[in-house]
Amino acid sequence: ALMTYSTSSAKDDSLSLNGFSGLYNVPNAHVTEYGTGIASYSDMMFFNDEYRHNNNIVGSFGVLPHVEVSGRIAWFNSHTNFFESEEPEARDLSANIKINIPFIPEDWFHLAIGEQDVGGAASFFDAQYIVASKRIGPVRIDAGVGKNDTTGRLDGAFGGVEFSPFEWISLLAEYDAQDTNTGFRLSTPESWLPKGARVDLTVLADSDNETANGKSFYGVGFKFPLGGGFTKERPKQHPRTDVAELSRPFKSVPMHYAASKFGRVKSRKNTVTDTPRNAVHSSISAPTNSASLATSKEIAKRLEKHGFERIDVGIQGNTLIVAFENNVYNRSEIDAISVALNTITDAAK
Repeated sequence: ALMTYSTSSAKDDSLSLNGFSGLYNVPNAHVTEYGTGIASYSDMMFFNDEYRHNNNIVGSFGVLPHVEVSGRIAWFNSHTNFFESEEPEARDLSANIKINIPFIPEDWFHLAIGEQDVGGAASFFDAQYIVASKRIGPVRIDAGVGKNDTTGRLDGAFGGVEFSPFEWISLLAEYDAQDTNTGFRLSTPESWLPKGARVDLTVLADSDNETANGKSFYGVGFKFPLGGGFTKERPKQHPRTDVAELSRPFKSVPMHYAASKFGRVKSRKNTVTDTPRNAVHSSISAPTNSASLATSKEIAKRLEKHGFERIDVGIQGNTLIVAFENNVYNRSEIDAISVALNTITDAAK
């Protein structure tokens, strides 16, 4: 059987152990989803050229489209008196920012620029970088170049790979311009938590840095909506009357297009009694015969690239009917329908 997979299963916005979206020390070109926040705790710090266990609390927020802003509080011991202690310790409040560059077609790659530890009198984690990410089926590849005057991390060329064979697990490997780190990430499946919430457990299991020999580090993140929820709860199964009334008799293309784990298209008989979804009924003159199937495939392919799910495409007379589920534009169904109409119009020309 074909193993299904969708882009929503790829946790591209999961936080690294340093507070930006990425792997461990390496960022990716994605940002915290607009309208959501992620709170995390991790126990890793690279301080005085040494990997050490410490405390980090991070809040990352998608306050604007294509922009990720996060804050980090790091400390070894909250009660240390720096005026009397001879033991070097870091206690730091820092901010990160990452901007995803828009207008690049999604099937090309993603590109982002960012800075860690923006401003402040003391810079324990300061780094600037530019990074590109490309997804090929269940694999995301990240590559970039950075500048870091404090440590060797992100000072030069860096890269990483995240392989997600299943929705709930990813295998991680990175080269942060100084060390190679490997491990895994566990994530709650989409159906487990309400309102699109998600919990991630990220584990750095092995590093070739001498100071990390025998040590492992972890981070726990919780994704949540900002201001009222970003994914409506799916209603119980009942006939989809908005489409059914229009589509009897419904001369449908006998295909249901859904994203698969390896970018393939899975097909089955089309139905009109399914969970309610956004539906677009277009008066565009629909092509016929073999041209109709080609156009329907192209529409489904383009909508899939936008991230829409459970896509149905059919033709009734000269009317093109498209139904889909919107899990992309989480705060506005109007935006989703507008994007779908533009996509359908372009594909049906």
